[in-house]
Amino acid sequence: MGDVSAAKRVADLEAVVDTLGAEKVAIFAWALSGPPALIYAAAHPERVSHLILYGTLASGAIPNPALGRALIDLIRADWIVGSRTMIQVVTRGTDSRMIDDGAKFLQMAASGEVAAAILEEGYFKIDVRDRVPQVKVPSLVLHRRDDPAVPFTAGRELAALLPDAHFLPLPGDASNPTSSPPRTAGRRDPLRRPAPGSSPSDSPTWSGRRRSRSASVTPRPRSSCARTTPSSASGSASTAARS
Repeated sequence: MGDVSAAKRVADLEAVVDTLGAEKVAIFAWALSGPPALIYAAAHPERVSHLILYGTLASGAIPNPALGRALIDLIRADWIVGSRTMIQVVTRGTDSRMIDDGAKFLQMAASGEVAAAILEEGYFKIDVRDRVPQVKVPSLVLHRRDDPAVPFTAGRELAALLPDAHFLPLPGDASNPTSSPPRTAGRRDPLRRPAPGSSPSDSPTWSGRRRSRSASVTPRPRSSCARTTPSSASGSASTAARS
């Protein structure tokens, strides 16, 4: 196994952005892909227009450290069982099909040893709090109040450290941004697409401390929107982009 630390994954992100050839990118990062995105944005402010950070952290944090240790040990011992357990830990109440599909994805994305190494660093070792104040780009920090993977306090701490950030607390326990919690009567989930026929005012907006911006980032001319998403249970980042 090679180096899979957050610092090394920054180099991966840098290579992707360079390959895109874009003047600037907007980066969406969640879970343990957050620290590499933060380090990159601090080091390359001229390449990043915005950060959107979902359910992530600036320093090692886990709601249940004993569970975290047990999960890491299980992943190292048996990645098939560990991947299924990981899905159930971070996506509470999911059905068997989602567990099967999620486990297959995780097993294809990384080996058990790689997943365990990234998870261990993210939960118990990572600390980029000294870099976060150097991130000067407008940032939106979203965090579910009952996130089972990264505690709500970690998101609030991250938002407080960023110089130009807005913190948007969200209801529910959906650790995965592609999942939505049960809807509360009379309240729309801010991460869901607007309903057909709804007006722009129905959509959530966010403002930085110095300016207001739309929650849906529109790339500037000759720029791209890059999305970093965990490609393993432990948050190894992959990047997708659109011109």
